Amino acid sequence: MPKTRLYTTDYAPSRGGVARYLGNLAGYFSDSMEVTVLDPSTRWWQALRRFLKDRRLLPTLSVGSSVIVSHLLPIGTAALAFKWMTGTPYVVIAHGMDVGLARTRWLKRIVAGMVLRGAKAVVANSKALEREVRKEFGVERTVVVYPTISKHVSPPHREEGAGVVVARVVRLLTVARLVPRKGHLRVLDALEMVESFHPELSIHYTIVGDGPEYEEIVRSITAFGLADIVTIVRDATDAQLDDYYSSADLFVMPVIADSVDREGFGMVYLEAALHGIPSIATDMPGVDEAVLDRKTGILVKDGDIAALAFAVYRLATNEGERRRLGEAARTRAIEEFSAERQFEKLRQYL
Repeated sequence: MPKTRLYTTDYAPSRGGVARYLGNLAGYFSDSMEVTVLDPSTRWWQALRRFLKDRRLLPTLSVGSSVIVSHLLPIGTAALAFKWMTGTPYVVIAHGMDVGLARTRWLKRIVAGMVLRGAKAVVANSKALEREVRKEFGVERTVVVYPTISKHVSPPHREEGAGVVVARVVRLLTVARLVPRKGHLRVLDALEMVESFHPELSIHYTIVGDGPEYEEIVRSITAFGLADIVTIVRDATDAQLDDYYSSADLFVMPVIADSVDREGFGMVYLEAALHGIPSIATDMPGVDEAVLDRKTGILVKDGDIAALAFAVYRLATNEGERRRLGEAARTRAIEEFSAERQFEKLRQYL
């Protein structure tokens, strides 16, 4: 009988990184964990009422059970109140944006600190986030559990060769929601620079995702004269997404540093790695744990378009380096980011 219940407002059918992280977690502990998906507009007292209802009706919140919440505020507030009322311990899965928002106002900071310090454990998806919650909120009981790969795929077949300049089309890929912080406009800016200085290169860039920045991205594609080499796929199935990864040569997502809405890790970098694709990403805490500079990809300074353009040019024209980085990325993804290696860290807290 499951004795742990996960409460979240972000879960399947959502396809974002948090939803996939939690889906993999629940799948791994399917014999001992149940999931309750709350409406995103749920207030803390509404979540508490749901906790109390579940305790009355379901044996999964009986004596000896525990609660996991994946959102610091307000679901974590409810977990703290529930613990005060019933003695039920809880675990908080912290996310970068949650922690960033909690620091924007003094009252939120106080409540967040109480929630985090009252937890049996605080789960961070990167060492950078773990350091932050320890330093900013005085939390001692922490554990880093990285995002995991949900399946293994065969490495794509690519023709051998380590020639410096390639004649075939080099395919770039970004898989992300179309929002400013993902850096799509930066990639377009860099591609315009590469096209201007190296018109001999054959590059195609595929963007998979949808979101509020769609119209701005389309306008920028036209303004930069990139309509012939950029494709936007707004709604791809999982099977189609696998195909895009399998046919790509290079994954690029130069996210923008933001104190609140930030990239805490970047699960898509792992998905690219699993397909043997190196990544170009921003050199920032958390992301630098998903992509290892010069080992599984290239990290560039936040906002440095010239460096981004050079990284694209460098990997587009050096198939041998792409292959070396991609193979290292795939090996690391399989060895370090399996569900067994990451989620087993949580078993002692359930």
